Amino acid sequence: MSFLSPWYLLGLLGIGIPLAIHLIRRQQAERVVLPTARFLQRAPKKLVYFQKLQQLLLLALRIAIIGLLAFAFARPIFSGALSTLVDASPQSSVILLDTSMSMLYGDRFDQGKAAVISELESLQQGDEAAIVTFADSPAQVQLLTTDLTALKTFVETAPAPGYRPTHFLSALHLADQILQSAHYQEKSIVLVSDYQRSALPAQSSGWKLSPYTRLKTIKVGEAQTENLSITGVSAMKLSDQDQETHRILGRVKNSGSEAISEVQVVLTIDGSIAATRSVALGDRSEAVVEFPIVLDQVGLHRCTLRVAGDRFEADNTYYFTIRVEPPMRVLCIAGRSSSSEVDKAYWLRSALDQQAAVPFQVDVVGPRQLVPEALPSYAVVVL
Repeated sequence: MSFLSPWYLLGLLGIGIPLAIHLIRRQQAERVVLPTARFLQRAPKKLVYFQKLQQLLLLALRIAIIGLLAFAFARPIFSGALSTLVDASPQSSVILLDTSMSMLYGDRFDQGKAAVISELESLQQGDEAAIVTFADSPAQVQLLTTDLTALKTFVETAPAPGYRPTHFLSALHLADQILQSAHYQEKSIVLVSDYQRSALPAQSSGWKLSPYTRLKTIKVGEAQTENLSITGVSAMKLSDQDQETHRILGRVKNSGSEAISEVQVVLTIDGSIAATRSVALGDRSEAVVEFPIVLDQVGLHRCTLRVAGDRFEADNTYYFTIRVEPPMRVLCIAGRSSSSEVDKAYWLRSALDQQAAVPFQVDVVGPRQLVPEALPSYAVVVL
């Protein structure tokens, strides 16, 4: 049993008030010395005992009133056998199970399935229930049924979570619609999730559940988390070095609540480890790692940037490609040179040769050496 407003239980301290009043106002028998007592009428013992019992019952009633008021304001939530005694009427329930990407962390999904099965086992014979798995939208739906065994089998065989984000509103909408066809007046929605901050946007619609529909929340997962991820990669060709040299920048993020002193970041190119870097990350922080890489082979290179050391593998690897283009072939047709004029092709090739990383391959031929069949292999022809 739990309480929605446990602070009201402090009202139980008020039990001492009627107890103190009872002790203060308790009548003490006064001793009187008389010369003779034979003319006094004896009081019946039953009357004395009845008065004491009456005072004790009145004290117990006052204490019970204060205790019940504090208990009621604390808004208790019953579960298990006690819930059966308090609420014995049949009920209709829709259980929502989060299957978003964050439920892949550790054993959260197993905890979620165990929580759903526990809720099904707490239902009584004749109760009806439905199950909805969801991420950013409802995925699998089992409509209201009294066959709780079939629902347990459905939960036990539910597929692993995917890579979708979490949004509550669409699942709550569907659960509320399912309860519109419920056979019983007692209606409830049970939401099982790890409750990511983005699951319910701050500026959501003003939609509310239908009246008299109870919402119960069950949170799974640990308070302390470790989650490393590669959030972005950029690759650029260095202009001041050889054309095959690239600088790869990777952004590493620690979304967990604990600092990590050494994070290994591994770069692989075409299936082979090309470089490794180490970086320290505080809790909920990020850093940029740099890899200068020389790529000699022309073509498309498949690359990955990966971190390890946490309990969530889904976002540890970033896939990207780098394409190394061959130099652009330029054909320069040299004209005749005179004693007073140097061939203009000389100046063009001299200007291009001064650059350290020129993506051009310049071929100079004279008009007589020009072969028409070779023209398609050149991207640019300079006359």
